[in-house]
Amino acid sequence: MRLSFHEFSQPEPMLSEIYHLLKPTGRLFVAENIVEETGQTDEKCGHALWNRHDLVEEIEKNGFILLHISNPEQPEVIEHEIGDTYRIFCFTKSSSRE
Repeated sequence: MRLSFHEFSQPEPMLSEIYHLLKPTGRLFVAENIVEETGQTDEKCGHALWNRHDLVEEIEKNGFILLHISNPEQPEVIEHEIGDTYRIFCFTKSSSRE
């Protein structure tokens, strides 16, 4: 999912569907611009952006486990295109989801 997670006003149904469709060893990648403080919005669409803690917490409470957060390999290219706050989060399914 690339630069779209922040556009969902109710991410739970989407995450639930992804959880059910994803194979047990599958991965969910979420690429987003991350902010330091809540309340900041995307300049293009006006939707609120996520901070790191809240994004991870939201996805984990829907049955996923964070495996890794990576920075772009070529930050100078990414910064020009979408900003220096771009991060890629990798999650896997939790085996203990109720």
